Amino acid sequence: MLPTACCRNSMTPPAPPSGRDHSTVSRSALIRRQAELREQSGNEGYVEDNLWTGIGRARSGCDAAIVGNPDQVLGKPQAYRAEGIEAFILLGYPHAAEADLFAPHILPRLNHGPL
Repeated sequence: MLPTACCRNSMTPPAPPSGRDHSTVSRSALIRRQAELREQSGNEGYVEDNLWTGIGRARSGCDAAIVGNPDQVLGKPQAYRAEGIEAFILLGYPHAAEADLFAPHILPRLNHGPL
């Protein structure tokens, strides 16, 4: 099983401009909803198959990780596309290690725009 291919959804709010109250980001409806999902996910942090919210406990933001083997990881964006989601921001932790896994196992099988 691959460690993780992390999908940070495109609804993540931008960082507040310098000098602005950073607490406003934590009050965003998206951040509140992500916190609710983490609470509902139980001790293991899964809100649905192969979608882990535990990463949001370690860092702020609206994050969830798509985890599993290459077929499982590829299945999530395909399912979300079927629901009408058209764009994803994909990243991994730790960055270099995830890139080394993502590049040969996932990227060649993804329909994506130019890199």
